[in-house]
Amino acid sequence: MSALMAEQEQNEGIQLAVPGLGDRLKAARMACNLDLGRLAARIHLTADVVDALERDDYSDMPARVFVRGYVRNYARAVNLPTDSVLAQFDRLWPDEETSISVSESPRLAADARPRRRRSRPGLWLALLVLAGLGAAWWQGYLDDYLGRGQPAEVAGSAPAPAEIPAPAPKAEGEGATALAPLPTPEDEKTAEAPAAPPVSGSGELPLPPPPAVAESPAPVAPSPPAASEAPATVTAPASDAAAASVSEAAAPAEPQAAPTPPPPPQVVVRFRRNSWVDIRDSTRKFKLVGIMKAGTEHTLGGEPPYNVVIGNARGVELLVNGKPYDLASRTRGNVARFTLKP
Repeated sequence: MSALMAEQEQNEGIQLAVPGLGDRLKAARMACNLDLGRLAARIHLTADVVDALERDDYSDMPARVFVRGYVRNYARAVNLPTDSVLAQFDRLWPDEETSISVSESPRLAADARPRRRRSRPGLWLALLVLAGLGAAWWQGYLDDYLGRGQPAEVAGSAPAPAEIPAPAPKAEGEGATALAPLPTPEDEKTAEAPAAPPVSGSGELPLPPPPAVAESPAPVAPSPPAASEAPATVTAPASDAAAASVSEAAAPAEPQAAPTPPPPPQVVVRFRRNSWVDIRDSTRKFKLVGIMKAGTEHTLGGEPPYNVVIGNARGVELLVNGKPYDLASRTRGNVARFTLKP
């Protein structure tokens, strides 16, 4: 009881005299019958630091925040109210950094939050614009690359059908000129027909007396048979010649009128690995576009040449009429781009 009363009297005396912080701490220590070493061990400080706190000497102390912690622990160890002790310490060593940070921190926090909120939509918008530009550039690049060379190929292949019907009129013209001399057998008959009337023009043959017949020239009587035999011997070769000329004129027209076009080339694409492809024919009606799975194969249709773009080309095999096509020479960076003319 006496100790408590003495402590209360000392505390009242300290408050009335308004001692320094160090003197107040020292008086409280002595009231608790604690020497300097025991108190230092209790609050885990050295005796020199405790002595400096009691002398209000903070010149060799660390930062203010640490010294404030020492003072708080000291006050608790000697049963002093920590609030009043810390308030006295703050008056002795004001916290200038805290006052500055308190006045400015709300403005900094208020300014920082909107900036973050504004930066996120701006970043997403920039990314979307870049993605759109990249997609547009890639699509334009593919269209420009795949559209190259097609007008020349189409124009070069257009005259092919015009060459097929051209020989037909020539064959007919040649047949017409060859058929012109066909009437020659009739002309020969008509030309030789007047030769018979002189023989028959004498009218009925008179029967000469036997001596006159013997003395008359023998060729006069057989002349009619000679006239009849001559056309027979001439007409046979004429008909053969006409038939031969007709067959010769008609013979060349048959192989030219029915040429068999060569079979279209067969192009097969086999995928050993997943691959992205864009293959289109010259008419752009046939196309094979997309990601093809490993283990599948596709036969190209449409009309060659083909504009070919193959990704992951090392995992793709191209066969033309059953023979492998060299993709390695067309590949750059595992992507093959070329025009296939099978």
